[in-house]
Amino acid sequence: MSAPLSTSTPPSATQPCQIQPGEALIFLHLMKTGGHTLHKLMRHKYDVTRRFYYSQRPGRTLADFQALTIEQRDRLRFIHGHLDFGFHEMLNQPCTYVTLLRHPIKRIVSLYYFVYFHPSRYDPVNNPPISFRDYISPERILVDNGQTRKIAGQASQDFPFGGCTSELLDIAKRNLRDRFLMVGITERFDESLVMLRHLVGLNTLLHTRANTNPAKPKSDPLSEADIELAIAHHQFDLELYDYGNQLLDQQIASLGDAFQRELSLFRNANAQFRSAHADLERSRDRLKAVRQKNRKIRRHQNEVQAELEQQQQTLSMLKTSKFWWLWRKLSKLS
Repeated sequence: MSAPLSTSTPPSATQPCQIQPGEALIFLHLMKTGGHTLHKLMRHKYDVTRRFYYSQRPGRTLADFQALTIEQRDRLRFIHGHLDFGFHEMLNQPCTYVTLLRHPIKRIVSLYYFVYFHPSRYDPVNNPPISFRDYISPERILVDNGQTRKIAGQASQDFPFGGCTSELLDIAKRNLRDRFLMVGITERFDESLVMLRHLVGLNTLLHTRANTNPAKPKSDPLSEADIELAIAHHQFDLELYDYGNQLLDQQIASLGDAFQRELSLFRNANAQFRSAHADLERSRDRLKAVRQKNRKIRRHQNEVQAELEQQQQTLSMLKTSKFWWLWRKLSKLS
């Protein structure tokens, strides 16, 4: 029996709908959209027995989920992972979704650098792509309107690489409009968080960025031809991204000026939190450096102490040797 989806009022209504008691929230995490940061905030709201983190790691796989008893599944209120729309069909309780969309070109560039610097996590057999064009040129479904495919769910399997049509886009749009509690936008992360506070009672909003790639170049050395190729692979993702922004705009507008005041207060508070967190990290780094220096000093001190003890032992042995005794006898005779 598949779980019924929330029959929420469209976001253009007077007030955005809130999650209902007994309803499970499925966070459809699209790769490289900032979802790890959001997940860290969301999981604090739910008891560990009421959440399931779907991934490829032992204990979190689809097989592990399917191994849960009916009672364990029915207790779930938060499911998160790199999953497709349609996961609710394995649940009995009412479900609704949230997700984050990111500008498709920024997302695919970020995904490329993730794959480039972490090849074993993506493709442990083949060599990592040498260039962005190497990554995006082969017929990988992952780089062909990936966000549209994930939001459309099972229907996307009928569309081969390069074969996406407006029909698939319409399915994805309909899912976002009718079956998602909220569509967040990576480039509007603060607004998305404040809206989630209203929709699911998310109280832990203060954050720093998580799961960033420090090896990623600060400026993307991509040619115009690379960008044009990326755009060609993401025409429907670009339309879906615009549509997601419209849905978020409608929800924000429904809350009036109070939302903007709340957003301003949150941004000020989070700026102070990030500054304090940066100071804390710098202090931790200094403490780590001092401890490392002290360990080196203690190691050197121990080496010198061992050398001293060896010299003292040698001297003691000499004093008890027959040569030392003979020398003292001769010195007395003289």
